Amino acid sequence: MTFDELESGMIRSGLTDIQLESYSDRLRGTRVRWSGFLAQDAGPKRVTYVSTNGVIQNIEFSPPLDVAAESNAQQVIVFIGTIERVSLAEIFPPMPKAYVVLKDAKVVQLQEPTAK
Repeated sequence: MTFDELESGMIRSGLTDIQLESYSDRLRGTRVRWSGFLAQDAGPKRVTYVSTNGVIQNIEFSPPLDVAAESNAQQVIVFIGTIERVSLAEIFPPMPKAYVVLKDAKVVQLQEPTAK
């Protein structure tokens, strides 16, 4: 399952809070391999966030990834992890976005940014 598939399934379905909780429960334990840009890494005792599609931080790692020394904001990180929970985050302008917390995650590759 890709992040886009997860997100479009949530948003297109217009899930109620109860349905979203059930959807999150069904996905809990699913192992994924995704990629994105490091949005924030506050160190090993805090939180690491990744943005999969733009500037919105939509993936949180618990515990955090240890990538600060190895990567910069222009690199794409490829990671694997296990879905802990899924929720919706409202952003401005009002538009729902998927927000995923992963556990047991690790970086499998750091990619150089593509030239524009």
